[in-house]
Amino acid sequence: MRGISFCWLLCVIPLSAGAEVLTAQLVDGRRSATAVGWDTVRGELVLGRDDGAWLASPPGGEPPVPVLHRGAVSDLRVDGAGQLWVATERGLFLRRADGAWQEQHLAAGASRGIHRLVAGPGATVACATETGAFLRHPDGIWQRLDGALPNKEVTALAFRADGGAVWMVSAGDLYLARLEGFVPRQVRRLPLPIGKEPVRDLLAGEAALWVLTGTRLMRLDAADRFEVESLPLAPGASANRIALAHGRLWIATDRGVLGRTSDGWERAPGGLAHAGVAALAGSSDQLLTAGERGVHRLAVVPSASAPTPAPLPAGRPPWEGEPDIGAVRRAALRYLELGRGPMRSMTARARARGWLPDLELRGGYGGLRRRSQDWDQTFSSGEDRLFFDRDQRRERVFDVQAVLQWELGDTVYHPEELDVAKERREVIELRDEVLDELAQIFFERRRVLLSLATHPDPRAPEAARLRLRAAELAAGLDAWTGGWWSAASPASPRDELEILP
Repeated sequence: MRGISFCWLLCVIPLSAGAEVLTAQLVDGRRSATAVGWDTVRGELVLGRDDGAWLASPPGGEPPVPVLHRGAVSDLRVDGAGQLWVATERGLFLRRADGAWQEQHLAAGASRGIHRLVAGPGATVACATETGAFLRHPDGIWQRLDGALPNKEVTALAFRADGGAVWMVSAGDLYLARLEGFVPRQVRRLPLPIGKEPVRDLLAGEAALWVLTGTRLMRLDAADRFEVESLPLAPGASANRIALAHGRLWIATDRGVLGRTSDGWERAPGGLAHAGVAALAGSSDQLLTAGERGVHRLAVVPSASAPTPAPLPAGRPPWEGEPDIGAVRRAALRYLELGRGPMRSMTARARARGWLPDLELRGGYGGLRRRSQDWDQTFSSGEDRLFFDRDQRRERVFDVQAVLQWELGDTVYHPEELDVAKERREVIELRDEVLDELAQIFFERRRVLLSLATHPDPRAPEAARLRLRAAELAAGLDAWTGGWWSAASPASPRDELEILP
């Protein structure tokens, strides 16, 4: 089977004002990924995709190779014993330490749809399914986490930091089950302060539990107090996974990765800034992400090992002469017909609709046929004469009627105004998404141009990659504006793609 190339693209941004920088490395960006994990025992990167699980070597090694073909991978984990667990649409599969694969059967009546896998101490593993949560004993026996727990769908779960309890989310409530000999005891239910908003993921730390929804993050402390904060997401974006790496929290969304710093939330560097990410895997020294642009790796390195940027050149900025963000937005809205004009016209026509009558045309057809016959007899010159008189007539009648009917009540409020209001909300939401996407592309291009202008070696391969990235972003702006960007910008793609010998 043909392997997939294994490439690494480095992007460096400052992590702190001291001695460390954060590097973003692209690993196998040709195909999207749904799950990711790191096998510390074998030193292998495990990728989950729509066609199964793949294994990749460290940088410079062999390309990724398929190891399991059982449908799309929803989640995967490597436990403390070095065993790989892969949850697919066809069930749960285990690769033992000796490399052999086994299909796992949870319990009678258990669903094959597994939402989450979590690894506990040693070979302990738990999974959240559509029919409840299940815990695997070290001897290989699966047990349902029932007792006082609801026998319903479990959407997220996490082992407590000491491994003696399991957090679960079911039917919008949070449960904590203490384990005694792998049997749940002292089950507690904690209603979430966000109502029935779906919970996407759980993360258990040493002193707190983080609960992630599509738009908010909650922190539960040791005193069972919740702290709720709204995430700074792009319009229409939704969070789905949370992880802890490099001493900070990371959140995967369908529009990029967010990392928490002392100053708030910041976007991850490189290709992780805006791409959709489906899964995270964090450790003390790296963060792995899987999403629509493949697999990335974030790592912290000392600033001494990172390239020293050149000073910013005085005088003209790298983007001098290019249109500003306001002009780009106006051009995109004009090209996509998302401005105010069409909506105002639609609203005005809906309001004027009540003054227009309903026109009804009616047509009719009729026909008439008449026949008459008359006779007479005369005697003339000794002979009888008989006279007959016949008459036949046909008539056709057509009629057309026009009926005009006014509903004067519609002049005050027309029912179609509800449809117009709904359409207006959808257009505004679409316009916000377009403007946010344009802003991300626009300022990402400026950051790339700035990195290119301050690169210590213009002939280095990294500088060539930056030029390619700038050209890619310029093509994106050109697509959103219907060619307006290339006509209004003084820089040409040839200038951006030029690579010095």
